[in-house]
Amino acid sequence: MDAGRNDYVPVKAKAYPASKNPLSADARFWKAFKILATPQHIGAVTSIQFSPVDHHDFAVSSSTRVTIYDGITGEVKKTISRFTDVAYSGTFRSDGQLLAAGGETGMVQIFDLGSRQILRQLKGHKGAVHWVRYAPQDKLHVLSAGDDRTVRYWDVATSEPLSTLNGHTDYVRCGSASPTSNDLWASGSYDHTVRLWDIRTPKCVLQLEHEKPLEDVLFFPSGGLLASAGGTDVKIWDIVGGGRLVQTLGSHQKTVTSLTMTAPRESSSALEQDAPRLLTSSLDGHVRVFDLSSFKVTHAAKYPHPLVSMGLSTSSQTLAVGTSSGMLYIRQRKATEIKEDQEEKPKSLLDTTRSKKPKQLRPNNYRYFLRGRSESAAVSYTWVFLSQVFVF
Repeated sequence: MDAGRNDYVPVKAKAYPASKNPLSADARFWKAFKILATPQHIGAVTSIQFSPVDHHDFAVSSSTRVTIYDGITGEVKKTISRFTDVAYSGTFRSDGQLLAAGGETGMVQIFDLGSRQILRQLKGHKGAVHWVRYAPQDKLHVLSAGDDRTVRYWDVATSEPLSTLNGHTDYVRCGSASPTSNDLWASGSYDHTVRLWDIRTPKCVLQLEHEKPLEDVLFFPSGGLLASAGGTDVKIWDIVGGGRLVQTLGSHQKTVTSLTMTAPRESSSALEQDAPRLLTSSLDGHVRVFDLSSFKVTHAAKYPHPLVSMGLSTSSQTLAVGTSSGMLYIRQRKATEIKEDQEEKPKSLLDTTRSKKPKQLRPNNYRYFLRGRSESAAVSYTWVFLSQVFVF
């Protein structure tokens, strides 16, 4: 037995050729985002909203305050802390001069960002207000959704609700404003439904059955499609087609908590995508990027904490991700860090400059038979006749 133990021979680890599959343009684009700052907040980061004017600035709602960050430097610009309880959904007006926010108290408060003074307090909800928005081109009205199962449309000047939209049977925690009309809104509820409202009626004009409690809804830039997030699924709906379900995206393992989208560009390159990309964040700690032409995942990033909020600047240069632990990840993409595919250009036959030849595998070792499809041929013969080149 002792002699057998001494006969042990360690097994050598097998070495395989490196993969030559290049990264896609999407993968290079998103991998260029580098961590700029990771500030820690007291409570969960429940909302991130970018400014429509200062495109890199964004508002973060956490605990009893709303913090304005500079997305270029990652530093705090302003802090609004005039809340008596947890603040939710800090959002900018279209001109960037006012900020509206909800909270556990059920009030919607309007702040002057210059002085940080409270200009209006909109009272009427009987439960916490988790979602507040200005319409994209409307400076005078605000829509809010609360745990009292109602959606309210407010006249900010008079602090009075112009409409109270009833129909949901559970908490209303999310919504979205149509980018093409100030009168069309969507709301998502824990009653598993998405409702579309026309403020001019005011009635529910369309109801969508998501079949899971809704955490976020988002209109596409065209206004004709809508994405809804609930459970582990994201569903794409055709609004113009009467609420037809277009696609179900189910790549997350836990609840999807936030949706955002890249802004469409007038001119684009291989690095700056032709079509908008849909970004999703989840309690499983992943951010996934979907190509909306194929509905496939083109990139994924893992974070160490459950994700509850996310925001992307309109220039797609700054990405902010909030976690349930209060950690905020600010990532920034610099144009100089983006490298295009370096395709090897054919050299002239008269070019005498030497270049390092790639190492080729020969059929006399084990690695040759495991080289895979990406490896070039082991031997090639090149004959030159006049100006013609033939490769065998």
